[in-house]
Amino acid sequence: MDEVDHATRLKLLNALKYIVKRSTGVVKFFTTARMDTDILINLETFRRVELQPDDNVSDINRFVESSVQSAIDDSRLLHGDVPDDLKVEICDVLRFRSKGM
Repeated sequence: MDEVDHATRLKLLNALKYIVKRSTGVVKFFTTARMDTDILINLETFRRVELQPDDNVSDINRFVESSVQSAIDDSRLLHGDVPDDLKVEICDVLRFRSKGM
């Protein structure tokens, strides 16, 4: 949501609020965004689930290690010839730069 330009974002937020207000049934929507003030204000009446970077650490670790190993096994990374210490370093850098996302 935060990557949508400001004018379009406001139109989208207003449209979501309108749909929920006018609906006779249950309306659910899922969006992701950084905690920008205008987004928080416009969505304050809706239930919100917040994720913090630390919430994803184990998932990110598994994903990074699996992806790197897959790239090695498929010879997409250094033709499959990756020393263990380099593999560890690659995984560490990817985890660090993911910043929990």
